[in-house]
Amino acid sequence: MAYVQRCKPLLGTFVDIYIEADYPDEITLELSIRAFNAVERVHKLMGFHSPESEVSAINRLNPDEPLKISSETLEVLQLALELSDITDGLFDICVGASMVANRFLPKQDGNASIDLTGNFKDISLDHIEKTITLKQRVCIDLGGIAKGFAVDQVFKELETENISQMIVNAGGDLRMLHFCGERVALRPHRGSGSITLKMVSPALASSANTFSESNRASFIITPETGHPLEDSRCISIHALTCMQADALTKVCFLVKEHQLRDDILEKFEASLCIN
Repeated sequence: MAYVQRCKPLLGTFVDIYIEADYPDEITLELSIRAFNAVERVHKLMGFHSPESEVSAINRLNPDEPLKISSETLEVLQLALELSDITDGLFDICVGASMVANRFLPKQDGNASIDLTGNFKDISLDHIEKTITLKQRVCIDLGGIAKGFAVDQVFKELETENISQMIVNAGGDLRMLHFCGERVALRPHRGSGSITLKMVSPALASSANTFSESNRASFIITPETGHPLEDSRCISIHALTCMQADALTKVCFLVKEHQLRDDILEKFEASLCIN
């Protein structure tokens, strides 16, 4: 039995991957390399900062001009639009311009002057042709969902391998191959100490909004106002996939009606923990 644990800066955070397998050391290391290659592909496809990414290409796209995109980006956009529809736009990836305006994301030539009125309803996906078409220009940011997707891609890449245990942690977006009985320690952004959560699903994502009375910065934008969300909670979501858990943490910040929130969590077989 061999194991390897490596960490790399990707997706705007540190990605830590632990693999334990009944293989020689060199083969286990090769599995780790393949795992990080899967994360790096998502990083290149969906990074807001890179002019060569598909996200940047979408943000430069003119209306009624179809753009061919990868199956990975298509899958992330599909879940994002589904959540936007369920929440009536409370969750909306078309907050990129507001993120730029609030200096959470950098200005780029393609998105510097984008009209803030574009939203998820302006996005049309063709799953057969694998294209995206816009009714009007938008500025999307997949930072609230793509990190979880990248974690899932590691498991997809190595699903046929004889692995005893695998744990992928991308800045609080966590997934385990064998999770039953496992516990993880979280350190909330406010206060001291840590909390321990029992894993009840393969994936766990935690988001802590940075708003406080002394520090009014926030990385969660309210789509209807374009302003940072004033909320200092830490929200954790257990779900079947890390992409779902990652996105649902933002949904639970934005959706105030308990019944609607509970209905959404039930739909995705997810559970909520608030600290």
